[in-house]
Order: sequence, then structure tokens, then C-alpha cells
Amino acid sequence: MTSGPIVQLVAIAIFLIPIGVTLMLLRGSTRWRRFSSRGLLWVPATISFDILTWLSLSRLVTFEAAVIISRVVWLGVGAAAWDRYLRSPAWFSRRTRDLVLCIVAGVAAFLFSTSISRSYSIWDRQFHIPVTTALRGQRNPFLTALQPKTVLHYHFAGDAMAAAIQVFSANRIHASLALAMAHDLCFGLVGLCLSAWLVSLCGRRLWIALAPFAVILSGPFALQRVGLGSPAAGYSYLSLLTISFRPHVSLACVLLCGSFGALTILFSRIEEDRRPTILGLLLIIAALGLTDEASVALLLVTLGGTWLFFPGVLGSSRMRGILV
Repeated sequence: MTSGPIVQLVAIAIFLIPIGVTLMLLRGSTRWRRFSSRGLLWVPATISFDILTWLSLSRLVTFEAAVIISRVVWLGVGAAAWDRYLRSPAWFSRRTRDLVLCIVAGVAAFLFSTSISRSYSIWDRQFHIPVTTALRGQRNPFLTALQPKTVLHYHFAGDAMAAAIQVFSANRIHASLALAMAHDLCFGLVGLCLSAWLVSLCGRRLWIALAPFAVILSGPFALQRVGLGSPAAGYSYLSLLTISFRPHVSLACVLLCGSFGALTILFSRIEEDRRPTILGLLLIIAALGLTDEASVALLLVTLGGTWLFFPGVLGSSRMRGILV
């Protein structure tokens, strides 16, 4: 059994298949002309749809089988989209060069994460290792590995992502490495999404490839253990770089980027038909609810408050906004 670079690259490539298919579908449509603004939404929305598919299928089969089935379906969609992609005009257009810059930013963020995630065991990885391993052979609802009678209802999407990476490696990599790779991928996707948004604002600039590090290296701060546990545990402010090594936090960052992208599209009114954007936002909210309950609560309060003052954001009438 080996978990060398080739095995890891294959697992990463299989994980990214849905994003590649989504980009091909966008490339073959008029929406590609607005990829820079839409990429911030549809990359996280695709990840959300993928996770929700795994969890839905795992009601019928084991999680491992659900992940494999989802990739077979995605490959079929990709094969159907490939011809449309090649027939689209201007195969390497200016927008494609925008995408190359975004990919460079994502790869830079990914490589930065690997320099930390592979060398250190940060936070409670020792708890998530058995949880990640146990998920593969279970059906939804899942049970924790350390408390066999306790059902996982939320807070486990990051572990599911790591478990899927293990499956994509033909179960050749250890759960600890899978968790590290999940963190690396999340950092890379944050870099991709944020650079896409910056390209939409100021065009192609070389500094955009480094701009995501302003979030990754500092980012929002979390106040740890306020009202939790004994006062002897202390209080501390934690940067995103530190707290992101809890599996659900790094994935939540990707999904929050997508929610921000949806809101920017809705506010800027660059799309006449808002239904696809709202659908993408709802997919992200559903996946975020299984990932980090605090983030989805803050997002929904923000969305509701925004809708009170700007009802047109979620629809042409108050009733449509309420339905959303």
C-alpha cells in the first residue's frame, strides 16, 4: 500500500471532477462571459451539491458506494459536456486567461497549506481520524466512532470530505493525510474563489494571485471557549489560519465565499433570471448547515436583515422573498 504523490494527485483530480465539469458547462454558455463574477458562487455551489449528493445516496448505500456512484454520474455529465466545450467559440479567450490567473492563485494557496498541514497535527485531528475512517462503511445517519450510540446530525461535512478523498485514493491514504488534503483543497478553493471575485472588480492583475493570502494568513478571528468549559481553560482569539485546521472550519470558509458570491450577484443585478443564483445559494446554505451551525446562523441572520431593507434581492415581491 502506498500513499505517495501520485496517489494523492489522483485522489485530488477525482475530487475536482465536478468543478471541472461545471467550468466546462459555463464555458459552453453565455454565462462564461461573466465567469469572474459567477465563479465565486458556482465553485462552492458545486461542492455543496456534491456533498449533499453523497449524503442523500448514503441513505440507500454505504457512504463509500455513494461517493463512487456520484463520480460515475459526474463523468457521464462531463463526457456529454466535453463536445459542447470544444465547439464553443474562442477556445482560449480572454475569459479563459482570467481562469488561468484564478487557478494560479488557488494552486498557490493549496501549496501554502501543504507546508503546514502535512508537518503538524493541529487541533483535534486525533478525534476526526476515527470518525473519517468510520464514515466510509456506514449509511446515513452516521454514528460516531468514539460514541457508538451518538448520531451525527451536523458538523461532519468536513469529515465526509476527507472520507471521500480516502475513497478516491482507493483507500490507500491514512485518514490523517486525508484530513490534511481536505484542508489543502479548501485553501486552494478559497484562493480560486476570491481571485475570481477580484478579477471581476479590477481585471487581470498579477497581484491577485497573492491577494487570497490576506484572508488565509489573518482572516476573521474566532473567540475560543467563551462560556464553554472551565474558566481554567482560558480565553484566546484565534486566527483563521489556526482554527481552519478543524475540518468543518476550512470547508465553511469555501461555502461562505459562495454565499458572498451569490449576494454580490443578486445585488449587482447582473443576471436577469435570479433563480439559478438563488438555487446556488440554497445549496450552499443546506451544505453549510451540516458543516458549521454558527456560520449558517450568521449567514441567515444577515440574509434576512438584508432582505428586510432590500426586498428585491430575493425576488420581485415580499412573498417570493419569504418563500426563499
